[in-house]
Amino acid sequence: MPVSATISYPVVTGSPVSATEGVTIFDSESAGIRGALRILTHPDNSNFPSLTYWGNPKRTLNLDNDVLYVPEVNTVETLGTTQVVRYERGIDDVLVTETWPGSDQEAAMPSSFFRNLYELFINPPDVGEFITWQPRDRNANVYNVAIVDLQVGGKRAELDVLDLRPAGGLAQGGTIPLPGETTESVATGYIDREVKLIMKIFGKV
Repeated sequence: MPVSATISYPVVTGSPVSATEGVTIFDSESAGIRGALRILTHPDNSNFPSLTYWGNPKRTLNLDNDVLYVPEVNTVETLGTTQVVRYERGIDDVLVTETWPGSDQEAAMPSSFFRNLYELFINPPDVGEFITWQPRDRNANVYNVAIVDLQVGGKRAELDVLDLRPAGGLAQGGTIPLPGETTESVATGYIDREVKLIMKIFGKV
């Protein structure tokens, strides 16, 4: 015996909603100093002195002459057409990722510098306090940040740290040994895998 069912969908008129949008205009010129090293400063300066980078990262996501925030934009299908829904975001929604490439043929950084970053990562400031970050090569701003991740080798919670000593020694300006060569673990070695430092921006100081 055939069975039929009917479902009614009410269609109502929506109410318009007004939203205020601010426009941020960036200077076309960079405000940074070419080659200036970046600085991380922990509020507990007695135990964690300000850390000037050994070398700036090769790539940095979400940073130009200021922190870059991207609005969230989605499309929604309606009965009549497709609408665009836009949610504005601000500086405190941004994650900045600094990347130092590394491989069997390329050192990411000295292991001593990695250990400094690791100390800041595992020793967050007290609640209400922040590490400050100065990307001086890109702009003149100082940002309050929290380090949310430190990766070596590309995986979360798996730090692929191998402390390599250059063949011939650091003082002789040797190169990183290739796989199969003898290596020695020393305090002044190198990290041979990609290092990423990920920070959440909370605002400008």
